[in-house]
Amino acid sequence: MLSNLKEIGQDPIMKLMVEFSQDPRPEKIELGIGVYKDETGNTPIMSAVSKAQAALLDSQHSKAYLGLAGNQAFNEATKHLILGGSGAFDRASALQTPGGSGALRLFVELAKQLCPQARIWLPKETFPNHPLTAAAVGVEVIYYPYLDPLTQTVDEPAMLAALSDASAHDLVLIHGCCHNPTGADITLEQWQALAELAHRKGFMPLIDLAYQGFGEGISEDITGLRLLVNHLENAFISVSYSKNMGLYRERTGCAIAVGSSTTRSELIKKHLLQIAGCSYAMPPDHGAAIVAEILGDQQLFSLWQQELGEMRDRLKLLRLKLVLSLNELGNTQFDYIKQQSGLFSLTTLNIEQIERLKSEFGVYIVAGGRINLAGVGLSQCGYLASAINQVANTN
Repeated sequence: MLSNLKEIGQDPIMKLMVEFSQDPRPEKIELGIGVYKDETGNTPIMSAVSKAQAALLDSQHSKAYLGLAGNQAFNEATKHLILGGSGAFDRASALQTPGGSGALRLFVELAKQLCPQARIWLPKETFPNHPLTAAAVGVEVIYYPYLDPLTQTVDEPAMLAALSDASAHDLVLIHGCCHNPTGADITLEQWQALAELAHRKGFMPLIDLAYQGFGEGISEDITGLRLLVNHLENAFISVSYSKNMGLYRERTGCAIAVGSSTTRSELIKKHLLQIAGCSYAMPPDHGAAIVAEILGDQQLFSLWQQELGEMRDRLKLLRLKLVLSLNELGNTQFDYIKQQSGLFSLTTLNIEQIERLKSEFGVYIVAGGRINLAGVGLSQCGYLASAINQVANTN
């Protein structure tokens, strides 16, 4: 059996991490890994998370199994956070998953089980795990246009024209906010157009909500999502707390299924639990217990909101500082960066320019040109701008 094993190439982002760690240059900057970093380059534990953990140490007296759906308090709190007060709340069900990726995997597997000819439509620019998940399940991937390279905003006409070919057998994945890798978000008017198109064509929206709170605010970032699910009978939502609570290694996610009724959404949940039971069985509890503690305590919730707001404001300041630093060098090519949201923006740098950034300046970004703005400190924006300007002005 094992004689059939073949070599697998190293993950490009992990490879970049190793190269960066071995680079002795003190001025080096790592913009590849998709995690939030503070001004010192650390990915800190949020104060709200630390306080919640301390409370759990005092109150948690067992590590017994909680069941396939995971932490029920977490599930209800997450459902309230995303859909509370909306028309879809009462016809939605939720279950804890190992990260947002775990929720995505469950939804894609369910689609394949129920409809073997199901396809999944992905934005042309998307998180690499999306097509890998589809391939692992055996679901065909179709890419739809997303980013207008001239304006660096969503190409609404091209997107809607392509998705007009989606059928009632298809999933259509939509980034909930703070699009990865472009930072270009769907406007409220575009969410409305997508809702109307989904209603007309019958396709199933699969909303990947991985960066809630990093755009304009916890509630503001899901205005479009709520508009869409209120307009439709059915929708799937994948929620991740890796970024907005800094629970990366805790693998804390949630799958929310919106159905035409409470009964239908609970039936969807039963099928999702059956799939979960055949793979990871039960999700890890620690991260979910922390989230439940924070969302269930007004003081902790307020502290989390404050901390997340500070992180969001820092990202906006970094975007502005980088653009202004480029402008001081006479470069307006990347002005769009200050208009975008979240951790990421997609540069127009080619592979040779990206390699020059690494070899000549110690600036590490992934192939394709995505940069994580949180990877640079305010004091480093001038150096980064100079490096980008030098490589961007040569072919």
